[in-house]
Amino acid sequence: MISDVMLERKQRSEAKLKANGVPVHPRLVYEESESAFRFQTAQDVAKRAFALYNLLGVIFYEKPEEIVDWVKNEGLWSTLSPKEREICEIPVSDLDEGEKVWKLRAMQSHRITWRTEALWALLWAMGEIEGLEWPTGQCDASWIGHIMPSLGDPTEPFIQNAQLRPVSEILDEADLVYRLMWAIQEEGEKIPEDIETFTVYERFVALEWLTHGLQWDELTE
Repeated sequence: MISDVMLERKQRSEAKLKANGVPVHPRLVYEESESAFRFQTAQDVAKRAFALYNLLGVIFYEKPEEIVDWVKNEGLWSTLSPKEREICEIPVSDLDEGEKVWKLRAMQSHRITWRTEALWALLWAMGEIEGLEWPTGQCDASWIGHIMPSLGDPTEPFIQNAQLRPVSEILDEADLVYRLMWAIQEEGEKIPEDIETFTVYERFVALEWLTHGLQWDELTE
């Protein structure tokens, strides 16, 4: 049986969805109680944010090998998921320079670049972003560089000083995004056209990972 706390959270999410023209499933249960959640630590969230930041940096930065060296020198190579390591190994691989450039440029139009939205959600959960707007567009990615450590700087302060928002705030957002994902997958033609589905998906991945103790590649496509 769903707990009173989770029932009230469900009702708040449904009210917000209805107010924005999004279909709801009245019997859809996220989790029955808060005890079902397995939160990642604040430090692990910071490491995951750093991993995503550097994944995107390898794809877009003109000297991606410098980012790879930074991650390895900071002892954080293991924080990348297996799929992420495959991409980050490209600039330091034995491929010729032309093929390296081609592969990374091809990634720039790949869906994986939407990981910016997952990173934004993690930074929100860490209290570094004031709020998550209704998902009708993309985040202001230019602001991320003001939050993350600069290339070559020590990462320990960013990781060790990391904190998470109150559990209730994170679960409120996770519940809402869970229901949004259901609506997109099951009632897609009834979703308001202004909702950016990729933004919703990336928030869903980030918050599910954060609240359920899962491996990142278990959630991502």
